[in-house]
Amino acid sequence: MTRLDSWFLALGSEKKLCPRCGNSFDCLHNEIANCHCVSIVLTENQREFIKQNYSDCLCNKCLLEIKEQRTKSQDRFVKYYKLYESLVEFSVLCPDRD
Repeated sequence: MTRLDSWFLALGSEKKLCPRCGNSFDCLHNEIANCHCVSIVLTENQREFIKQNYSDCLCNKCLLEIKEQRTKSQDRFVKYYKLYESLVEFSVLCPDRD
């Protein structure tokens, strides 16, 4: 065991395999304020996606990838929803004439 491994164990670290990519990482869930995941700010939608699709902690790389992918997905949804609202508003303002 290395000094670094001893230090992580002292902090309550646990070696985990990321359920998304399979890479190993140190999880500090017992010392959550020191864990890598604390620095990644996720939306409620992103957290819910992770909760629904994974049963354990994810590595830093996967958390960042999900954040980026889900942000792009949400941005596309907002863009198309705004377009939809504009079309609905237009159809109300300019109804078909018989």
